[in-house]
Amino acid sequence: MPKRRNTSYSSVYRHFFRHIFLLGMATTLIACVSHAPVSRPTEGQSKTALPTFNQQLFTEISLIEPGAITSLSAPQKAHFLNYFNAPINQQTPPHERVANYLGIILDQFKYSEKTLTAEKALQSMSGNCLSLVLVTDAFAKLSGINIEYQLLEQNPVYSLDNDLLIRSDHMRSVIHGPWVESAEGAFRSNSSIRIDYFQTDGLSYIDQIPSHEKDSMYYSNKAVEYAAERQYNLAFSHAKHALSINPNSLSALNTLGILHRRLGDNVTAESIYQYGSQRHPSKAIFLRNLSTILKSEKRFEELAAVSEEIKKLNSNKLAEFIRAGQEAEQQQDYGVAVLNYRRALAIAPDLHELHLYSAVANFKNGANVSAEKDFFRAIKTAENDPAKKLYEKKLTALQSSQSRKEY
Repeated sequence: MPKRRNTSYSSVYRHFFRHIFLLGMATTLIACVSHAPVSRPTEGQSKTALPTFNQQLFTEISLIEPGAITSLSAPQKAHFLNYFNAPINQQTPPHERVANYLGIILDQFKYSEKTLTAEKALQSMSGNCLSLVLVTDAFAKLSGINIEYQLLEQNPVYSLDNDLLIRSDHMRSVIHGPWVESAEGAFRSNSSIRIDYFQTDGLSYIDQIPSHEKDSMYYSNKAVEYAAERQYNLAFSHAKHALSINPNSLSALNTLGILHRRLGDNVTAESIYQYGSQRHPSKAIFLRNLSTILKSEKRFEELAAVSEEIKKLNSNKLAEFIRAGQEAEQQQDYGVAVLNYRRALAIAPDLHELHLYSAVANFKNGANVSAEKDFFRAIKTAENDPAKKLYEKKLTALQSSQSRKEY
């Protein structure tokens, strides 16, 4: 398509994408909206063949095809088309009609960490940012309007699930009026509307996502979710399918490495991490995962070399700080543990589990006042999480212990 420019933006608001890091003594994984910015192979990048997966570890499961991701039920289509084709709405440009319909829906739509197809997202009126993109895509196809998909840079949102640290980045869709060719030969739309959960005007635009990568992200997101639930056959099937759509998917590659590692095949996991590192030389995630294998196998000389490579990369330090805190706790060096948890909290202050980690380490270190403050913060940040009650009980136990000592 010729070069395009958008001259006017309005927005329909109302979020997300996913990376996973494996914590504890396991590995470091990243997945969901694939990863950070979409990384494509550059000239001179390694052409090493994709490693052969260990199929004996998994039972592949049939999945829906990409076309089904944005398909809607007959009643959902009828409801939208009745609104879109209503005589009263015909004076409104098509892309604005789609935005207005989405605006009505978003009043009922609730953010969820789950990645859902367009049909399921509308059924449950919930989903993450990719789910909302798929819903918008479905309406765009029904109405014949232009749509594009954008990855944005933001302070990522983190959540913990078992031993996986799941990082969510942000994606949104933009719907356009008709393309108009300018005198210079560039194509532009005189009206474009951002569709989102919340206002994203302050976020930096990273990349436009091609349609096939958007489809791949659905499968890689689902792979991350199933990996967190330890449904490894489903996770493998989704990650492999994501890779078949986008062979350069960082998230899918990394998830496949994690799955092999979890099921005991370090050889295949290592080859996947090495391949991933070659395909994405600016990303430290594969090297971190590789270092876990090297450490577990006491290959310290290789580990030292990989660790140096990791230091050279400007990568997110959150997983490193959490792991350093956990290792310090195991060595009963609670002051150092607290210091590392504080460093992690500087990156992800809304991760309530980190406040709990800091509280426990402070308590073990005899710093009960600091522990109490940490428990309060954990309770506050876990406002809508079942863990809140557990934190309240721990705080009550700490306060009771303090009262007995004072008495």
